Amino acid sequence: MADRPVATLGSSVRSERELRPVLARWTLGTAQERQTLDQVLRKFVERYRGTDSARSDDLVPLAQVFRGFNALQRAELASARKLAKPALAGPAGATHDLGQLLMGAIDRRAGQHRLALQLLAPLQHKMLDAFATNLLNEELVAAALGARRYAAALGFMEVWRREGGAGYQAQIDARIAALLATLPRDALWAELERRRQRGVIEQGIAMATAIARRLAQHAVESKDAALAKLLLTNYAALLGPSAVEVARLAAARNRGRVAARTVGLLLSLQTRWQRRRSADVAAGMAFGLGLPGSGALLVSATVADEPRATDAALERLAAQGASVVVGGVDRAAAGALAEAAQRAALPVLLLTPPPRTATPFYSPFVFLLGAAAADTTAPLLRSLAAAGRTHTGAIGDDVPPADTSVFDTFYHCDNLPDVATLRGAGLDSLLLLDGSFCFRNSQKLAQSAGLPLASGLGVAPVPLLPDGPPHLAAGVFPLDPAHPDPRLRGWRKGGHMPPSWWTALGRDGAVLAWQAVKDLTTPSSDREQVASARLQVASRLAAARHRLWTSQTRGFNSQQRISRPATGAPP
Repeated sequence: MADRPVATLGSSVRSERELRPVLARWTLGTAQERQTLDQVLRKFVERYRGTDSARSDDLVPLAQVFRGFNALQRAELASARKLAKPALAGPAGATHDLGQLLMGAIDRRAGQHRLALQLLAPLQHKMLDAFATNLLNEELVAAALGARRYAAALGFMEVWRREGGAGYQAQIDARIAALLATLPRDALWAELERRRQRGVIEQGIAMATAIARRLAQHAVESKDAALAKLLLTNYAALLGPSAVEVARLAAARNRGRVAARTVGLLLSLQTRWQRRRSADVAAGMAFGLGLPGSGALLVSATVADEPRATDAALERLAAQGASVVVGGVDRAAAGALAEAAQRAALPVLLLTPPPRTATPFYSPFVFLLGAAAADTTAPLLRSLAAAGRTHTGAIGDDVPPADTSVFDTFYHCDNLPDVATLRGAGLDSLLLLDGSFCFRNSQKLAQSAGLPLASGLGVAPVPLLPDGPPHLAAGVFPLDPAHPDPRLRGWRKGGHMPPSWWTALGRDGAVLAWQAVKDLTTPSSDREQVASARLQVASRLAAARHRLWTSQTRGFNSQQRISRPATGAPP
């Protein structure tokens, strides 16, 4: 059984009043100020040290420990070790812990890294003073590095950063950044991979970011294109400003060429809903690019249902000269495209957001045209809840999104339930997800069951009544044939049917892509020139502005998404 800690108190009021202010000045002082207090501490020890007939004051070992820290700063290890021993010989408690910290720091400076770890590790999270906490965490990191226990060192760094007070944070961050530069590349990569595989990146995002950016610096300095490509594939969202240089390095390894004014379209044709969405996107893109007659070239490829098929399709589009690609008609396709785009260092516009389990889609090359289900369903659910409707079933023609955890159940457009099933599920409302084609059947089902049907973006073919179920509005949607939006004038002149949500997304992707590629007139297959052109296209996409059909905004925001403020009619 461990010894019960004993509070460190002076044997007299006089000794307490004399030492406590000195220790407060010491802990808050600079290194130089601490050294000037050494004589004060020495005199305290001499005054209160016991004799053969009198016991020492209990504060004497504490004062000696602080003198030991001063000796440690002067690199007088033998003197520091001697001053630590009285505290270690005393009972468990704060003074004993400080003595153990001092002894561990001495051993670490003497090159006894494993011994230092044995002394220091049990103290983690126990120190009361900020100076002691920071010193302990720094010593743990240094000892682990000296023992070449790199995984432990990185863990200690994270604790050090988390436990550092506000006044120490900038100093700690700078120190950690310098220490990360001393770690082997393989150790840093192994730690990032361990965090990703365990799904704990977000829990320690600051440390993961620091590791990723150090790896990025290493990749750029050593011109390690393979590492750059791995970072873009798995950790693009952590790279921050260094992402551009990493992308440039990774892109230089990729094959492909850049042709004048060429935009790619990646089609998914496995299911009938994918085929319908893809056909509508293609029609919208042809219109948005002004084909024929504008000088633009639209090239396309299809994705087969097999491993790495998206990479192969993207390579085919790159071989045809596409410097930007539109694709991802469902979540699975969008996730695969986001990851393949980062590997290929080729700009893409996603029609839907990738699954949460996919690589984060933020990167220099990935832009989101579509709307995340969580962003658009939340206002509809709030409206339903305000009307007392709290048990909602979702309907859609894509695989169930991760966001369906907020719904009671999910029904696919191909397998709508009957009224009895709805009633048995205890639902009091239905919600049709963005872009779904089964509005008519869903509306009939809702009417038969006597349930309100909330409508996501681009699903209602006619404007809904203001006093009807909640629905969302964005850009030209919901469409009003009696009062068409002026933005559709050119489309209507061509004799087209009213555009679907997917037609509109394709058109918006095309007009933004055209802003990025219309000035690319010189074809090239040189890898450096191709890499430079793709980065230039990504930069132009971020700045592109045009009147859109799916949003009141005119281009991508700072997160490379199209913003769609939640608007619509209340229930």
